[in-house]
Amino acid sequence: MALRASSGCRATLYRALAGLFHPQDRRRADRGKPRKTAPRELERYCEIIAALKLRTSNLKGRRL
Repeated sequence: MALRASSGCRATLYRALAGLFHPQDRRRADRGKPRKTAPRELERYCEIIAALKLRTSNLKGRRL
């Protein structure tokens, strides 16, 4: 004879199991690294973006 779990017991079981498989440690991926970019690196990045905007614009000034 097979035992059948009632729906109330099943809900309690699933609720108990749900808490076991969640990661507890929630930290950023860049933990320990500076989030600010160096001024020289930021200036270079802006230069690249400006060059891309100039190269990808058509005669009407719209970027492709």
